[in-house]
Amino acid sequence: MSIREVITYHDRPSDTLGIVVDGFFEESGGQPVKRTFSVVRSGDLYVPENYTEDTKFSISVHAHREDPGSIHRCYLHLRKWLFKKGTEELRFRSRYGIFYRVKKVEITPETQKFFRAGTWKIGFTCYGNAFVEDGDKYLHNDITTNLLADSSGHALVTSSGNGILVSDMYLPEGESPLSNNDGIYDGERIKYLNKSLYGYTVINPYGISRPVYRIEGTGMLRINGNDITVSCPSVIIDTMRMVAYKDDSFMNGYIKGNYEDMWLQPGENEIVVPGGMTVDIAPNWEVY
Repeated sequence: MSIREVITYHDRPSDTLGIVVDGFFEESGGQPVKRTFSVVRSGDLYVPENYTEDTKFSISVHAHREDPGSIHRCYLHLRKWLFKKGTEELRFRSRYGIFYRVKKVEITPETQKFFRAGTWKIGFTCYGNAFVEDGDKYLHNDITTNLLADSSGHALVTSSGNGILVSDMYLPEGESPLSNNDGIYDGERIKYLNKSLYGYTVINPYGISRPVYRIEGTGMLRINGNDITVSCPSVIIDTMRMVAYKDDSFMNGYIKGNYEDMWLQPGENEIVVPGGMTVDIAPNWEVY
């Protein structure tokens, strides 16, 4: 017995509407974008960009009704489902653990057969990459101590691997970071650097991810060596949509830096936060 495909949009599965998704659907796009340069005697040179082209799905659905004339009502319910405001997240039963963020939805005019059956084609235009389930949940930072670093200045923060934010600082057993009055501690490659800063590492097990930052406090945030200055005491920065806002107001003018510099690179990402500022990160893990 084969399992039928079901799509979920706006948190509602298609089968709850009484429509059936055809077994196969068309998918296009989702390829990394590359810039082309012509090189004399060497042909074209392709340089990858940091984003992918849109992914597009063309999905055929159909419905059967015993009541003559009810197919048009089914079509109206289908339109209401597709075009209402909601999460804009598209899921497939056959693709467990990931979803797509939708930019645009289209539906073809209905085709009726004897007023008891109808077929429609739905088009979804999505961001290029798929997103990991729960990858948009905030990673909470509870560090209240100061930045510890090795002799090269790299933050020493333990990590469990799978994109989990870990805030435990490392110290040799029995030692305290406040070993003397001037705040400097040396021993086994550890030194206490600055009482006004703390640092941590976010492990990204996927491709380049464009997170949302929820920031309280002002100052200069450093992400992988890139400085981001925040002069608004409370702001949310969406690096995927490249916008900063608070409630219903745009706050782009209160942020100094590049959105791309706030993206999480594959592997370890070092983040340094000034004293008085708290930062929560919704990483939006992306699957290429």
